[in-house]
Amino acid sequence: MGGTALCVFSPLPAALVEPLVEAAFRAEGLVRHADRTRDWYDAAGRPYAYYLEATDFEFGPEETAPLESAAGVEMACQVQVHIGVSDPAGRPALGRMAHRLAVEADGWVYIDLHDPPPAGIRELFERAGRCVAAADDDTVFFVDAAAMAAWLAHPEFYVIK
Repeated sequence: MGGTALCVFSPLPAALVEPLVEAAFRAEGLVRHADRTRDWYDAAGRPYAYYLEATDFEFGPEETAPLESAAGVEMACQVQVHIGVSDPAGRPALGRMAHRLAVEADGWVYIDLHDPPPAGIRELFERAGRCVAAADDDTVFFVDAAAMAAWLAHPEFYVIK
């Protein structure tokens, strides 16, 4: 899969999350492809898609256990929101959709910052909301909706995958 994606983990079953995903896409002004229902496009023609998967699709139980412990609930599904091209102009919309899903689906967003992350990023997440470090070097986190909102507002916001 080319392009860029963000994963949102939710304790809600996929059947309840899918309408929330579609609402998040519509809120960004995306239009669904007539024949391929999971394919959407923005006004500039950039392709977006989503994939609903089991929580262990890309993550093992050892990776999600700290998240589930912190959240106090087992995650039922993961949603990958994806932009099909490596166009930085489309990434803020991807972040906003992930944030909206975190809010609406009681979800947590998986953020991989690679090296080096912006200075003080963990403290920003912790002040704004909740975060669970998924790596010892402060480059990978699960963040709740409030922490994701802080990341979206950060002047160094970026998305990679």
